[in-house]
Amino acid sequence: MKKIVLAALVLFSMVGCQSDDNDPNVPGNNTPVVIGFADIIKGTLPGNSVTQGNFVIKDKTGWDNFKEDAGAEPNVPVDFSIHEVIAVVDETYPGQGHAIEITSVTQLDNKLTVQIKKTTSDGPITAVETQPLHVIRIKKTGLPVVFKADAPM
Repeated sequence: MKKIVLAALVLFSMVGCQSDDNDPNVPGNNTPVVIGFADIIKGTLPGNSVTQGNFVIKDKTGWDNFKEDAGAEPNVPVDFSIHEVIAVVDETYPGQGHAIEITSVTQLDNKLTVQIKKTTSDGPITAVETQPLHVIRIKKTGLPVVFKADAPM
């Protein structure tokens, strides 16, 4: 009977242990976790509407200021109690055919990495200036964000 109880205790203790191999918050864990996102704005703005850069917007005031600068009123709702907004804004170009895109967001070692892809065009220069941007919504993490850009294509 003692052997059965001992075997049961060993079994329960092993079942109760959980692996942290897939936990992105465990230091040294090299398994990135893909973070889903929703597009809010993807395209170009006319002219030099917004300062070029990468932005993490964590509150309504910052979001309202960004939308005002961009002259945009997106239809995707953002609830800052559960979301944060990530925006990448490229420089202004003399003509069309340029783009910037957030291709992935991953979590690893207590930080988020936002991968960015730029597409440039050797098309004709026109009188219309454009400024590529991509704005997304993710679940709130509170983690620091690192932006990494691929070489322009």
